[in-house]
Amino acid sequence: MIITGIRAQNVRKIRFMDLEPGPGFNFIWGANGGGKTSCLEILHYLNAAKSFRTHRFDELVSRGEPWFGVSGEVAPSTERNAEKASIRIVREKETTRITVNQIPVTSAAGLASRFPLLVLEPHSFDIVEGGPKVRRSLLDRTVFHVEPDFITTSRAYQQALANRNAVLKHGGKPAELEFWSRELAQHGEALDAARQRCVDFLNARLALDIPLTQRLGALSLKYRRGWREGSSLAESLANHHASELQTGQTLSGPHKAELSILSAGEALSRIGSRGQFKALVTLLVCSLVAYIHDRSEMRAVLLVDDFSAELDDEMRGIALTMLRSSGAQVFLTTVHEFLAREALENGDRLFHVEHGEIQRPS
Repeated sequence: MIITGIRAQNVRKIRFMDLEPGPGFNFIWGANGGGKTSCLEILHYLNAAKSFRTHRFDELVSRGEPWFGVSGEVAPSTERNAEKASIRIVREKETTRITVNQIPVTSAAGLASRFPLLVLEPHSFDIVEGGPKVRRSLLDRTVFHVEPDFITTSRAYQQALANRNAVLKHGGKPAELEFWSRELAQHGEALDAARQRCVDFLNARLALDIPLTQRLGALSLKYRRGWREGSSLAESLANHHASELQTGQTLSGPHKAELSILSAGEALSRIGSRGQFKALVTLLVCSLVAYIHDRSEMRAVLLVDDFSAELDDEMRGIALTMLRSSGAQVFLTTVHEFLAREALENGDRLFHVEHGEIQRPS
């Protein structure tokens, strides 16, 4: 899917926005503080009913306004059986109203399923430097768009986990513990298998010989599923029964999984250059885009904020090539006028942002 139109009112400095993005590269150019990142927040809101920067209403709404709104259209690109969708979100202090094709939507998953969206911004480095939960979340958000039953399985697992932990905290009644252990094992094994299919695809993709890996070494993922290899989850739960009664928590399962990101066999966080680090994270995100397209035929939307920061000329060129070859619809912010000129020369869509006003240069 691609975004064919996007409108917004009262979002930060942007009092009004009405854009018709192109299906490929869309550059958003302007000085710092002009509203470039706010444009990306608006696009993210269309997909998730939240910003990637803040959950606070007061930080998103324009000063003095009681509400803000985001609306847009998404349309099929190459997807089969996909339908156009008109999305509208109105947010007030205490309420959020979402409609898709004028039908109310109450689930964030129901909104996100309309098109896959990924973000590359300064906090994206948390997928390497943050805790295991950050990487599990990235993996799960990607698998969500590929595995039809993943969201149902994930919710069933979380429910079983919460109920099993509650039983453990109250002494572990045998019949209740046995029931929730069976539920946890069934859904946990399915959840793990879906994650593993994604990791296997990504490792095959990341092993391809490209200029970036020729220079910095191959990128790879190491996935540990959250219980001992060679045993089933049911067996692991039984083996940890005594310890779990003491702690009141389930000690095995996908909620304990870890995903390590390696470069040439070493932890990616040890890469010396911040620019190299950023280029490798770009490669990982582009591989996630490829996984979504390969397994679902859906084109992802990719938001890239402050693109050229910390990248030298060579790394910037490599990163741009990766982004262009990803097949995603890309929205990229930059402060550099030379990138804006190159965008026009390449036939990309260019938007200039200044003091919250957005124009398309002729």
